[in-house]
Amino acid sequence: MSVVKRCRAFSSYVDQVAHARAWLDVTLGDIGPVPEAARAAAVLLLSEAVTNAILHTQTRTITVRVEVAPGRVRVETEDEGAPHSTPTVVAAPADAEHGRGLRIMSAFAEEWGPLNRRPGVYYVVAFAPEGAAAVT
Repeated sequence: MSVVKRCRAFSSYVDQVAHARAWLDVTLGDIGPVPEAARAAAVLLLSEAVTNAILHTQTRTITVRVEVAPGRVRVETEDEGAPHSTPTVVAAPADAEHGRGLRIMSAFAEEWGPLNRRPGVYYVVAFAPEGAAAVT
C-alpha cells in the first residue's frame, strides 16, 4: 500500500463531531487495510480533537486531513486558532466533565502535538502493517 491522503472540512458545531467520526471511519475502511483497533483509536482521537477545536478555539471551520501509510494513520485537525491556545494535558479532578481529552490522546496515539505553522493538532496511530510478522 502506498501513502493515501484524504481531506474534508466540517463546521464548528457540536453535531459535526459525529459527522467527522463517521467520515473518518468510512474513509479508513475505504482506503485499505487499517486494523479495527487502529481504526477505532483514530476515530476516538478525532472526536477528542474536533471537540477541543470547537470548545477551545474561535474557529468556524475544522479541516480534517488523514494520511494512511503502511503501519500508520496520521490525522490532522486544523482550526482557525485562538489567542495563546496551545494544547496541554491537564490533571482533571475525578468529578470534572472536561479535561481528559488530551490524556486520552496521549494514551492512544503513538505521537501527537500542535501542527507546525498552523493552528490545530495532529496525532499518529501506529499498527502492524498487513503481512508483517506479529510481535510477541
